[in-house]
Amino acid sequence: MTLYWYFFDGVRGVSWGYSLIEWVQCAIFVRLGKERLLFRPLAMIGFLSIVFQTGSALFSLNHWWTVLIINRFFDLALLYSVLCSIFRIRKNAERDWVAGR
Repeated sequence: MTLYWYFFDGVRGVSWGYSLIEWVQCAIFVRLGKERLLFRPLAMIGFLSIVFQTGSALFSLNHWWTVLIINRFFDLALLYSVLCSIFRIRKNAERDWVAGR
């Protein structure tokens, strides 16, 4: 879909395409966040990314800076996921140690 928008609207179309994909991803995280707290920060990072991507498409920001900042949003989400995984592993190890397993 983003490739189609790239040919249709140039570089600005890529931001619209990624924004659409990010909306779908955020909708999934919001739905999962209703049941578990883990997904709420991921949804917030996604919403910030959508706001930035929409602004960059509307105001035709430089493509290089747009990609750089979007990549930082991805890195932030990845870092959050890694830290949550480490926390979960440590919690499970602590629980197993207390239980004597």
